[in-house]
Amino acid sequence: MTSGDPAAAPPTAQKQPDGPGWRVEDGARKLACHVGIGRPVIGEALVASDDFSARYDLDRIQGVFSRPSHALAGQSYVDRILVLNTAKGGVASAWMLHEMASRALAPRAMLVGFLATMLSASIVGLVVPRL
Repeated sequence: MTSGDPAAAPPTAQKQPDGPGWRVEDGARKLACHVGIGRPVIGEALVASDDFSARYDLDRIQGVFSRPSHALAGQSYVDRILVLNTAKGGVASAWMLHEMASRALAPRAMLVGFLATMLSASIVGLVVPRL
């Protein structure tokens, strides 16, 4: 039986990466992107087309996505690379990320299509040196 669903492909078939920057290497999907702020990282990624707000989407005590309607609800973001559409927020979100990093409950890295200006400025000053 044949299906158009890539998840139903035979075990020997590899699912093609999604979009520019993605490649399959040694059986793993890998993403290479432009140089950002901070050190290069390698790790497991959480990927979703949702937007992201540290203040409203994360439980900083439990280390999980807490907004029920978020695509990653219930999943741990700790030590993961977050790949999301947009990161919203400002100083409060940056403070939360800084506080999570101080307790080893922060993401390993964040890769977003658009980062709010105030949040990016706050992250540079507060979070990046600790990650």
